Amino acid sequence: MPNTEKAKVIVRPLESGDIEAVIATYKKAIDEKIPGVKRSRLSYRADLTYDEVASTEPGGALDVSFVAEIDGKIVGFIWGRLTYVGIPTSQVGVIHMLIVDPEYQRR
Repeated sequence: MPNTEKAKVIVRPLESGDIEAVIATYKKAIDEKIPGVKRSRLSYRADLTYDEVASTEPGGALDVSFVAEIDGKIVGFIWGRLTYVGIPTSQVGVIHMLIVDPEYQRR
């Protein structure tokens, strides 16, 4: 288990070059078995794909996604987007997903 108690966490906007690391972090977190937690089949979704993340145009005008890095390694991310809803329209932020690598949780 990494010693992250004193490690500096850098949070920065998600870039298109981060997509593979984001997918790897997602898969690691989704596969984690949590003691005492029974997941229903409804709590699982299909694998996160490169095209799915890339289609949100990381770094684009409506993107509000960020990654957390420790020692240059992506250890978590928040995948979000600005959108317009309602009549009259209001701009709102939507969080699609927030994932933290299991080895770095609770730090």
